[in-house]
Amino acid sequence: ANARTSRALPAALAVSAATCVAYTLNYHIPDKSAYYLTLHLGVALSLAAGLDALRALVPAGVGLLVAALVVAVPVASNYPVVDQSSDTSLTDYAEDLMKLAPPGSLLVTDDVTLWWGLVYRQRVESRDRDRTLLCTYPLRLRWYLPFLRREFPALAIPDGLEDELARGLAEVEAGDPTGQRSQALVERLTARIVGANLARCPVTVVIHQTSEELKAWGPFAL
Repeated sequence: ANARTSRALPAALAVSAATCVAYTLNYHIPDKSAYYLTLHLGVALSLAAGLDALRALVPAGVGLLVAALVVAVPVASNYPVVDQSSDTSLTDYAEDLMKLAPPGSLLVTDDVTLWWGLVYRQRVESRDRDRTLLCTYPLRLRWYLPFLRREFPALAIPDGLEDELARGLAEVEAGDPTGQRSQALVERLTARIVGANLARCPVTVVIHQTSEELKAWGPFAL
C-alpha cells in the first residue's frame, strides 16, 4: 500500500499509538520508558511517510536537508542528556555495597538497575564472585529460579518454591490490576529464600528507606 494514499496505515498507526499509551499508563511499574517504544516507532514511520511525500513538493536538495535535520536535531539536542559516559554512580554504588557485604554473603536487593551493575561487576570484571546476588523483582518471572540455581549453586532454594511460584502466577494472571498479588508473591518467595540461607551465610539487604526507625524487613528483624 502507498503510505501517501492509504487511509488504513495512518489509522493503524493511530490505534497502535493509543493502545501503547493506554497500556503503559495503566501498567504499575516505576520505569515505563521502554514501553513507549511502539509509540516512538509509529512516530518514526509517520516521519518516513511525510518525508517521502515531501519529495514531490520540494527540490531534492531541500528534501535531503529536511531529512538530515529530522535526524540531527533530536540527536544533538538530547545527546547531553543521554550521554552517560562519565557517570560512575552505579559502579561507585556497587563498590561501596561490596565493601559492606562480607565475603560469601547473600546480597539482596529489589533494585534491578543495581542488580545489573553487580552482575556486570561479577561477570565482566570478575570481582566479588564469592557473593550471591538475589534481586527480588524477577522472582515473579519463571526463568529466574532456574537462573539462580545455575549461577549460584551455593544458594539454598527451598523445596517446592517453583510450585509456589506457579500457583502465585496463576492467581496473578487471573486478575491483578493493582499489582498487589504480584508483590505479595515476591515477598513470600523472598522470605522463604532468605530464611533458608540465614543459618548458612551472612545476609546483606539493600533497603531504599531513609527512616532510622526501621526495625524489620518483611518477617525478619533487623
